[in-house]
Amino acid sequence: MTDTLNSYGYSFQVKIISSLLTDKSFLQQVSDILLPEFFESDANKWIADITLRYFAEYKSIPTLDVFKTKVVDVDNTILKTSIIDGLKDAFKYTNSEDLVYIKEQTLEFCKNQCIKRAILSSVFIILCNLYHCLDTLSWASLIWAYLKKFWRVCKMPIKILTPPSPYCANTIFSWLINLLSPLKANVADARMVERQTHGI
Repeated sequence: MTDTLNSYGYSFQVKIISSLLTDKSFLQQVSDILLPEFFESDANKWIADITLRYFAEYKSIPTLDVFKTKVVDVDNTILKTSIIDGLKDAFKYTNSEDLVYIKEQTLEFCKNQCIKRAILSSVFIILCNLYHCLDTLSWASLIWAYLKKFWRVCKMPIKILTPPSPYCANTIFSWLINLLSPLKANVADARMVERQTHGI
């Protein structure tokens, strides 16, 4: 599974930008899980970043006047021109007949990326035993926030990721250790074989 929207093509990504700038409900749905770096072009990354930041602060979609004031601060002339062209392209697609499909696919992509980041973060922490030397509650809260965000967006239960109760650092890490213990065991076995092979 790719980590960016590059494989979807330029027009698909422009239609996402178009949806962000015209559909407040969609923007609210993806505001916590869509990252600017998902986009291929620097212009779309910039537009997405400004849109998400503005929505987080004002709870509304930025207008063209907002972008006009923001783009003035862009020093790179080429990027500035690309941003202006990108905004023009985005508004050309406001009445596109496939926007419903675009939004559904974008939500699905973001959900997958969200859970992927949560699991990879958990694997890294557990395999490296970082939870023994770092602020356990902070790490637990971070991971748990990712997972809660995923469940909220999906609006459906996931059996393998049944959350622990009560919510505290120890129960969360016990749950993650149980979930990932087979992987940890495989890594440990691989390390042992490597040591034996090299006479370590």
